[in-house]
Amino acid sequence: MSSAIYPSERDEPREGSIGRVRVRGGVSVSVDVRNGRSRVCDLRERDGYKVRFPRRSDPPEGIIINTGGGLASGDDIQQSFDVADGAALTVTTQASERSYRSADGSTTRLNMAARVGHDASLIWLPQETILFDGTRLSRSIDIAMASSSRLLIAETVVFGRIAMGETLESGLFQDKWRIRREGRLVFAENIKLNDETFQAMTAAAMNGGAHVTTTLICVSADAEDFLQGVRSAISDAPFQCAASAWNGMLVVRGLAHRSEDVRHLMARLVPALSIGQLPRVWWT
Repeated sequence: MSSAIYPSERDEPREGSIGRVRVRGGVSVSVDVRNGRSRVCDLRERDGYKVRFPRRSDPPEGIIINTGGGLASGDDIQQSFDVADGAALTVTTQASERSYRSADGSTTRLNMAARVGHDASLIWLPQETILFDGTRLSRSIDIAMASSSRLLIAETVVFGRIAMGETLESGLFQDKWRIRREGRLVFAENIKLNDETFQAMTAAAMNGGAHVTTTLICVSADAEDFLQGVRSAISDAPFQCAASAWNGMLVVRGLAHRSEDVRHLMARLVPALSIGQLPRVWWT
């Protein structure tokens, strides 16, 4: 009797193997105004990352596709967006992004940078980022915008695969946000979660047992005008959620047990901000 040994079962790499493949990928999109309409004027893709615009629309609605199926340890991903004066761009993702367990202790880096010109608009609505136990992910969001531009950004993070009953016990999650308007810092946030904090997620001072966190930020001259409508939209949300507004900025934060509940809330929040509808790919 004999048994086959598959490559995935080997403890040691085979002689001559290339080892673990690191991805240094991402997309870069530039949008300008042509003939009175927003049009993509430059598009670059790298290492398994693509962006598609499946419908002719104004503004363009881009869908980022990660053909690798997730983030592996040591990946370095750069997403870049440039929205010229008077132009508009909406960006989402084809599916939830998965940040897998770090097999060798290396950290995955995911960076998003954007410039939004005068009287321009950027809507950044990716689907959830799912953190697997043992993941090591460092993410940054850096946006420079003009005083007359408009920004809507929403990020949802899922701590462990809910359907698998998974909880995070080890790993690293770093999140750094910077939003500048006319060069002035208007929003800054740093988050760092590690083994100790993951194990304390059930504490009331942490997530209180919630598996999902969501943050939505709208920055525009009229952002504060939407506070009442937004609070009405979240009033019957089936999870902890609150909104506040100041200095031309509106922020919504939530703690949920199911990502589906966050999706349904987003479907009401985005129209309440008079920006449009949630991208169709969220429901397909």
